[in-house]
Amino acid sequence: MWLVDNRVLLPGITTLTRLVAEVRASGNTALYRTLDEAVPEDLGQTMRDLLKVPDGKRVSELERLRTPPMRVSGAAMTAALERAKEVQGLGAHLVPTSLVPAARLSGLARYGMGSKAPTLRDLEETRKTATLPATVQHLETATVDDALDLLDVLMSSRLLSRAERVGKEEKLKSLPRLRRAAGRVARAVGVLLEGKHGGRPPVITDDMLHTVLRRRELGESVEQIQPDLFIPTGKRKGQNPSVASIYRALAEHEKRAAYPEAVEQAHADFAALTRSEVPEPRTEAKALTTR
Repeated sequence: MWLVDNRVLLPGITTLTRLVAEVRASGNTALYRTLDEAVPEDLGQTMRDLLKVPDGKRVSELERLRTPPMRVSGAAMTAALERAKEVQGLGAHLVPTSLVPAARLSGLARYGMGSKAPTLRDLEETRKTATLPATVQHLETATVDDALDLLDVLMSSRLLSRAERVGKEEKLKSLPRLRRAAGRVARAVGVLLEGKHGGRPPVITDDMLHTVLRRRELGESVEQIQPDLFIPTGKRKGQNPSVASIYRALAEHEKRAAYPEAVEQAHADFAALTRSEVPEPRTEAKALTTR
Protein backbone atom coordinates (compact mmCIF):
# COMPACT_ATOMS: atom_id res chain seq x y z
CA MET A 1 0.00 0.00 0.00
CA TRP A 2 2.87 2.37 0.69
CA LEU A 3 4.05 1.92 -2.90
CA VAL A 4 0.57 2.72 -4.22
CA ASP A 5 0.04 5.70 -1.91
CA ASN A 6 3.38 7.20 -2.91
CA ARG A 7 2.85 6.42 -6.59
CA VAL A 8 5.91 4.24 -6.86
CA LEU A 9 6.03 2.34 -10.13
CA LEU A 10 5.36 -1.34 -9.37
CA PRO A 11 7.42 -4.00 -11.14
CA GLY A 12 5.66 -6.21 -13.68
CA ILE A 13 4.83 -9.84 -13.00
CA THR A 14 7.56 -11.06 -15.36
CA THR A 15 10.13 -9.00 -13.49
CA LEU A 16 9.02 -10.44 -10.16
CA THR A 17 9.06 -13.96 -11.60
CA ARG A 18 12.60 -13.47 -12.87
CA LEU A 19 13.77 -12.04 -9.54
CA VAL A 20 12.22 -14.90 -7.56
CA ALA A 21 13.75 -17.46 -9.94
CA GLU A 22 17.17 -15.83 -9.55
CA VAL A 23 16.92 -15.85 -5.76
CA ARG A 24 15.84 -19.52 -5.71
CA ALA A 25 18.62 -20.48 -8.11
CA SER A 26 21.14 -18.62 -5.94
CA GLY A 27 19.85 -20.43 -2.82
CA ASN A 28 20.01 -23.82 -4.53
CA THR A 29 23.54 -23.14 -5.74
CA ALA A 30 24.63 -22.23 -2.21
CA LEU A 31 22.98 -25.40 -0.87
CA TYR A 32 24.69 -27.61 -3.44
CA ARG A 33 28.05 -25.97 -2.77
CA THR A 34 27.68 -26.42 1.00
CA LEU A 35 26.97 -30.14 0.70
CA ASP A 36 29.59 -30.61 -2.02
CA GLU A 37 32.28 -29.15 0.23
CA ALA A 38 31.16 -31.38 3.14
CA VAL A 39 31.48 -34.62 1.14
CA PRO A 40 34.99 -36.14 1.11
CA GLU A 41 36.38 -36.89 -2.33
CA ASP A 42 36.48 -40.67 -1.87
CA LEU A 43 32.90 -40.72 -0.56
CA GLY A 44 31.77 -38.53 -3.45
CA GLN A 45 33.30 -40.99 -5.90
CA THR A 46 31.56 -43.87 -4.09
CA MET A 47 28.25 -42.04 -4.46
CA ARG A 48 28.82 -41.41 -8.17
CA ASP A 49 29.69 -45.07 -8.72
CA LEU A 50 26.15 -45.96 -7.60
CA LEU A 51 24.88 -44.52 -10.88
CA LYS A 52 26.85 -47.03 -12.96
CA VAL A 53 25.35 -50.25 -14.30
CA PRO A 54 27.63 -53.21 -13.44
CA ASP A 55 28.62 -55.63 -16.17
CA GLY A 56 25.95 -58.24 -16.73
CA LYS A 57 23.31 -56.24 -14.86
CA ARG A 58 20.28 -54.36 -16.18
CA VAL A 59 19.96 -51.62 -13.55
CA SER A 60 22.31 -49.32 -11.67
CA GLU A 61 23.48 -50.00 -8.14
CA LEU A 62 21.34 -47.12 -6.87
CA GLU A 63 18.21 -48.61 -8.44
CA ARG A 64 19.03 -51.99 -6.91
CA LEU A 65 19.36 -50.45 -3.44
CA ARG A 66 16.17 -48.43 -3.90
CA THR A 67 14.11 -51.55 -4.68
CA PRO A 68 12.41 -52.91 -1.51
CA PRO A 69 11.83 -56.65 -0.82
CA MET A 70 9.10 -58.12 -3.04
CA ARG A 71 8.63 -61.51 -1.36
CA VAL A 72 7.90 -62.80 2.11
CA SER A 73 10.41 -65.56 2.80
CA GLY A 74 13.53 -66.33 4.76
CA ALA A 75 15.69 -65.64 1.73
CA ALA A 76 13.99 -62.26 1.26
CA MET A 77 14.63 -61.47 4.95
CA THR A 78 18.33 -62.25 4.51
CA ALA A 79 18.46 -60.09 1.38
CA ALA A 80 16.72 -57.22 3.20
CA LEU A 81 19.27 -57.33 6.03
CA GLU A 82 22.15 -57.46 3.54
CA ARG A 83 20.61 -54.49 1.69
CA ALA A 84 20.40 -52.45 4.90
CA LYS A 85 23.97 -53.39 5.83
CA GLU A 86 25.24 -52.45 2.37
CA VAL A 87 23.54 -49.05 2.46
CA GLN A 88 24.92 -48.33 5.94
CA GLY A 89 28.38 -49.34 4.71
CA LEU A 90 28.37 -46.62 2.06
CA GLY A 91 29.00 -44.05 4.82
CA ALA A 92 26.56 -41.32 3.75
CA HIS A 93 25.64 -40.76 7.41
CA LEU A 94 29.16 -39.42 7.98
CA VAL A 95 28.41 -36.33 5.89
CA PRO A 96 27.66 -33.39 8.25
CA THR A 97 24.26 -31.97 7.31
CA SER A 98 23.41 -29.98 10.43
CA LEU A 99 23.74 -26.67 8.54
CA VAL A 100 21.22 -27.75 5.89
CA PRO A 101 17.49 -27.32 6.66
CA ALA A 102 15.75 -30.67 7.04
CA ALA A 103 13.12 -29.73 4.46
CA ARG A 104 15.77 -28.98 1.82
CA LEU A 105 17.57 -32.22 2.59
CA SER A 106 14.28 -34.10 2.31
CA GLY A 107 13.63 -32.44 -1.04
CA LEU A 108 17.00 -33.60 -2.35
CA ALA A 109 16.30 -37.14 -1.13
CA ARG A 110 12.85 -37.12 -2.73
CA TYR A 111 14.35 -36.06 -6.05
CA GLY A 112 17.06 -38.71 -5.81
CA MET A 113 14.55 -41.46 -4.95
CA GLY A 114 12.24 -40.58 -7.83
CA SER A 115 14.75 -39.92 -10.63
CA LYS A 116 16.33 -42.47 -12.90
CA ALA A 117 20.10 -43.03 -12.80
CA PRO A 118 20.75 -41.39 -16.23
CA THR A 119 18.93 -38.25 -15.07
CA LEU A 120 21.04 -38.06 -11.92
CA ARG A 121 24.18 -38.80 -13.90
CA ASP A 122 23.57 -35.76 -16.12
CA LEU A 123 23.18 -33.32 -13.22
CA GLU A 124 25.67 -30.52 -12.66
CA GLU A 125 28.55 -31.87 -10.58
CA THR A 126 27.90 -30.02 -7.31
CA ARG A 127 24.16 -30.79 -7.46
CA LYS A 128 24.93 -34.45 -8.14
CA THR A 129 27.31 -34.63 -5.20
CA ALA A 130 24.69 -33.01 -2.94
CA THR A 131 21.76 -35.16 -4.12
CA LEU A 132 23.35 -38.60 -3.85
CA PRO A 133 24.38 -38.47 -0.14
CA ALA A 134 20.94 -37.09 0.78
CA THR A 135 19.33 -39.96 -1.12
CA VAL A 136 21.52 -42.59 0.52
CA GLN A 137 20.90 -41.08 3.98
CA HIS A 138 17.18 -41.52 3.34
CA LEU A 139 17.82 -45.10 2.22
CA GLU A 140 19.65 -45.84 5.48
CA THR A 141 16.36 -45.36 7.32
CA ALA A 142 14.12 -46.82 4.62
CA THR A 143 16.06 -50.10 4.30
CA VAL A 144 15.92 -50.72 8.05
CA ASP A 145 12.17 -49.98 8.03
CA ASP A 146 11.69 -52.40 5.12
CA ALA A 147 13.59 -55.14 6.96
CA LEU A 148 11.55 -54.65 10.14
CA ASP A 149 8.28 -54.64 8.22
CA LEU A 150 9.27 -57.83 6.41
CA LEU A 151 10.23 -59.47 9.72
CA ASP A 152 6.84 -58.53 11.18
CA VAL A 153 4.99 -60.00 8.19
CA LEU A 154 7.21 -63.09 8.20
CA MET A 155 6.64 -63.74 11.89
CA SER A 156 2.87 -63.30 11.69
CA SER A 157 2.24 -65.03 8.37
CA ARG A 158 4.77 -67.86 8.45
CA LEU A 159 6.03 -68.74 11.93
CA LEU A 160 3.18 -67.85 14.31
CA SER A 161 0.41 -68.81 11.91
CA ARG A 162 2.10 -72.15 11.22
CA ALA A 163 2.29 -73.00 14.93
CA GLU A 164 -1.29 -71.86 15.40
CA ARG A 165 -2.44 -73.92 12.42
CA VAL A 166 -0.74 -77.07 13.73
CA GLY A 167 -2.40 -76.58 17.12
CA LYS A 168 -5.81 -76.16 15.52
CA GLU A 169 -5.36 -79.25 13.38
CA GLU A 170 -4.55 -81.32 16.45
CA LYS A 171 -7.61 -79.95 18.21
CA LEU A 172 -9.91 -80.67 15.26
CA LYS A 173 -9.00 -84.34 15.33
CA SER A 174 -10.92 -84.68 18.61
CA LEU A 175 -13.80 -82.29 17.90
CA PRO A 176 -17.36 -83.39 17.02
CA ARG A 177 -19.18 -82.34 13.88
CA LEU A 178 -20.46 -79.09 15.32
CA ARG A 179 -16.97 -77.82 16.08
CA ARG A 180 -15.76 -78.87 12.65
CA ALA A 181 -18.59 -76.83 11.15
CA ALA A 182 -17.62 -73.90 13.36
CA GLY A 183 -14.06 -74.20 12.07
CA ARG A 184 -15.29 -73.93 8.51
CA VAL A 185 -17.33 -70.86 9.41
CA ALA A 186 -14.26 -69.32 11.08
CA ARG A 187 -12.18 -69.88 7.96
CA ALA A 188 -14.89 -68.26 5.86
CA VAL A 189 -14.95 -65.24 8.18
CA GLY A 190 -11.15 -65.12 8.01
CA VAL A 191 -11.31 -64.97 4.22
CA LEU A 192 -13.71 -62.02 4.44
CA LEU A 193 -11.57 -60.21 7.01
CA GLU A 194 -8.40 -60.64 5.03
CA GLY A 195 -10.03 -59.39 1.83
CA LYS A 196 -9.55 -62.60 -0.17
CA HIS A 197 -12.00 -63.68 -2.84
CA GLY A 198 -12.68 -67.26 -3.81
CA GLY A 199 -9.56 -68.54 -2.06
CA ARG A 200 -7.29 -66.33 -4.19
CA PRO A 201 -4.51 -64.36 -2.44
CA PRO A 202 -4.77 -60.54 -2.50
CA VAL A 203 -3.02 -58.77 -5.37
CA ILE A 204 -1.60 -56.03 -3.10
CA THR A 205 0.37 -57.56 -0.23
CA ASP A 206 1.30 -55.79 2.99
CA ASP A 207 4.86 -55.04 1.89
CA MET A 208 3.62 -53.70 -1.46
CA LEU A 209 1.13 -51.45 0.35
CA HIS A 210 3.91 -50.23 2.64
CA THR A 211 6.04 -49.39 -0.42
CA VAL A 212 3.16 -47.47 -2.00
CA LEU A 213 2.53 -45.48 1.20
CA ARG A 214 6.21 -44.69 1.70
CA ARG A 215 6.80 -43.57 -1.88
CA ARG A 216 3.59 -41.50 -1.93
CA GLU A 217 4.94 -39.64 1.11
CA LEU A 218 7.95 -38.78 -1.05
CA GLY A 219 5.64 -37.18 -3.61
CA GLU A 220 5.26 -39.99 -6.18
CA SER A 221 1.90 -40.80 -7.74
CA VAL A 222 0.30 -44.25 -7.91
CA GLU A 223 0.89 -44.29 -11.66
CA GLN A 224 4.64 -43.77 -11.11
CA ILE A 225 4.85 -46.47 -8.44
CA GLN A 226 2.77 -49.14 -10.24
CA PRO A 227 5.48 -50.29 -12.74
CA ASP A 228 7.84 -51.08 -9.83
CA LEU A 229 5.36 -53.42 -8.08
CA PHE A 230 5.14 -57.13 -8.86
CA ILE A 231 2.52 -59.66 -7.78
CA PRO A 232 4.32 -62.30 -5.64
CA THR A 233 1.94 -65.28 -5.99
CA GLY A 234 -0.97 -66.66 -7.98
CA LYS A 235 -1.66 -66.85 -11.71
CA ARG A 236 -0.43 -63.29 -12.24
CA LYS A 237 2.84 -63.86 -10.39
CA GLY A 238 5.54 -61.49 -11.65
CA GLN A 239 3.08 -59.11 -13.31
CA ASN A 240 2.32 -55.54 -12.26
CA PRO A 241 -0.92 -54.99 -10.33
CA SER A 242 -3.44 -52.68 -11.91
CA VAL A 243 -3.68 -49.07 -10.81
CA ALA A 244 -7.27 -49.78 -9.74
CA SER A 245 -6.06 -52.58 -7.42
CA ILE A 246 -3.58 -50.20 -5.78
CA TYR A 247 -6.28 -47.56 -5.25
CA ARG A 248 -8.61 -50.19 -3.75
CA ALA A 249 -5.88 -51.30 -1.34
CA LEU A 250 -5.25 -47.67 -0.35
CA ALA A 251 -8.99 -47.16 0.21
CA GLU A 252 -9.17 -50.26 2.42
CA HIS A 253 -6.11 -49.08 4.36
CA GLU A 254 -7.72 -45.68 4.96
CA LYS A 255 -10.96 -47.38 6.01
CA ARG A 256 -9.11 -49.51 8.56
CA ALA A 257 -7.33 -46.41 9.86
CA ALA A 258 -10.61 -44.46 10.06
CA TYR A 259 -12.61 -47.20 11.83
CA PRO A 260 -10.13 -49.12 14.03
CA GLU A 261 -12.86 -50.10 16.50
CA ALA A 262 -14.91 -51.83 13.82
CA VAL A 263 -11.87 -53.72 12.53
CA GLU A 264 -10.92 -54.74 16.08
CA GLN A 265 -14.46 -55.98 16.74
CA ALA A 266 -14.46 -58.01 13.51
CA HIS A 267 -11.18 -59.66 14.47
CA ALA A 268 -12.56 -60.34 17.97
CA ASP A 269 -15.60 -62.05 16.43
CA PHE A 270 -13.28 -64.10 14.25
CA ALA A 271 -11.20 -65.11 17.30
CA ALA A 272 -14.36 -66.12 19.18
CA LEU A 273 -15.34 -68.45 16.34
CA THR A 274 -11.94 -70.10 16.34
CA ARG A 275 -11.84 -70.67 20.13
CA SER A 276 -13.22 -73.76 21.77
CA GLU A 277 -16.17 -71.88 23.23
CA VAL A 278 -18.61 -73.51 20.80
CA PRO A 279 -21.37 -75.49 22.66
CA GLU A 280 -20.87 -79.22 22.77
CA PRO A 281 -23.49 -81.20 20.79
CA ARG A 282 -26.09 -82.81 23.10
CA THR A 283 -26.59 -86.54 22.95
CA GLU A 284 -30.10 -88.01 22.79
CA ALA A 285 -29.99 -88.97 26.48
CA LYS A 286 -29.05 -85.43 27.52
CA ALA A 287 -31.77 -84.02 25.31
CA LEU A 288 -34.41 -86.20 27.04
CA THR A 289 -33.30 -85.23 30.53
CA THR A 290 -33.56 -81.54 29.81
CA ARG A 291 -37.18 -81.70 28.62
